[in-house]
Amino acid sequence: MPVSIRGATENNLRDVDVEIGDGLTVVTGVSGSGKTTLVFDTLYHEASCRFLDVFGNASPSQRLPPANVRTISGLGPAIAVGQNLLNRNPGSTLATASGLHPLLRLLYSRFGDRHCSVCATPVTVLTTDETVDHLMRVAQHHPVTVVAPLVRATPGSHQTLLATLQREFSAELRVDGKPYRARRLDASRPHDIDIEIDQIEGRIPVQRARQVVDAVRKLGVHTLELRGENDTERLASAPVCATCGTWFEALEPVHFKLGCPHCEGSGCTRCADTGLFPEAAAVRWSDLRLPDLLALSVDAAAARLASTGLPSSAARLHREIDCRLDALHDVGLGYIALDRSSPSVSRGEAQRVRLAVALTSRLEDIIHVLDEPTIGQHPHDVARLLPAFRQLPGPVVYVEHDRVAGDGFRAGALCYASRGFSLHAATRVEATDRRRLEQLCRYVVRPPVASGRLRFVHAERLEFTLKTPWASEATGIQFDYGQ
Repeated sequence: MPVSIRGATENNLRDVDVEIGDGLTVVTGVSGSGKTTLVFDTLYHEASCRFLDVFGNASPSQRLPPANVRTISGLGPAIAVGQNLLNRNPGSTLATASGLHPLLRLLYSRFGDRHCSVCATPVTVLTTDETVDHLMRVAQHHPVTVVAPLVRATPGSHQTLLATLQREFSAELRVDGKPYRARRLDASRPHDIDIEIDQIEGRIPVQRARQVVDAVRKLGVHTLELRGENDTERLASAPVCATCGTWFEALEPVHFKLGCPHCEGSGCTRCADTGLFPEAAAVRWSDLRLPDLLALSVDAAAARLASTGLPSSAARLHREIDCRLDALHDVGLGYIALDRSSPSVSRGEAQRVRLAVALTSRLEDIIHVLDEPTIGQHPHDVARLLPAFRQLPGPVVYVEHDRVAGDGFRAGALCYASRGFSLHAATRVEATDRRRLEQLCRYVVRPPVASGRLRFVHAERLEFTLKTPWASEATGIQFDYGQ
């Protein structure tokens, strides 16, 4: 249903009647002609007023006054993306402003590869079934020795422990990598104590693999080692490092925005110079810490996401991240780093960030009001940006400003409203006004709104023939000097 405005008289508007349908509608004119008054002070203001009346709990003194218009029909909720959108918060970045940062924290906390924050050993916590399956797969590729690590790098003689273990595991007991021969250990030196559980190779029954895993669990250890010919793999069943024995807590998304308590966010060795919570700084996804991923540009991060596999349980998260990266790319921000500070972006870039957020919205039947989103853009880049406007659901009203200033007392009249590939307009002028009229109408034939030509039919008629990048999908509403 089109939005129908009748009798708009806000500020300098002179009883303007106009209809705005679905798709892209461009409102343009010289400075002071009333286009901002029509779009923001009338259309958007009335939409906000009605929304607050229906859903707001504000007192009568806090409600918005209605716009000066006779009637507006077909009006739904509206979202405005203006120019003065610079965020001065130094903690705000492109990732936080676009809604990517919470999703990336979830990605790292749920699907990142954890490492010990003390010794950097990879840490993976597996259930019993997952351990059994992994053991069977490894045994099919090469022979392995399953070892239960009881003591790691701990000084002492360990006489009581060794005497107990020797009675039951005399052949399997290993101290510092060698068979134990009832010798006395040097109590001042650190020692390792292991029990070799089994040696397996090739395809083995599930029952045997489970028996091996259960034998390790019965010894009271939460880690088993799979020792091959050239390497050793450690599998943990509890949140504990298999190398140094450091216990760690469950990692939540909130940990990825907490500062390091040791350096107070400034960076030292405990947090790998990231300033993050140490356990969060030790998590990697695609071999990158979170700050390393945020240092990538939008396009580079999208390529990294596409090339890194994620489990099926991460499909929804993958789509949400991909959707936001695509939206930032579509509005021409693919070159900006995700950790770019919001106060450092230009006004045009800040507006396009807001536009990207609108593109990822699931809301329907929303009127999107854009205030010159192509500001600072080259005409070539504008042609790439226009398809993004069409992706917005519902009517899209786009205000295009002009550099020429006009006389306020002659502004506020609708010159023409047309839809189509060819736009024609006529204005009553005197022959001596030709130079002035060319100056006032120059914005019609300049990029990014349109390109084309203008010619005089006769002394009182000026005809425009335009080629618009959006062809027949756009509506042009031009405000000029009314007679």
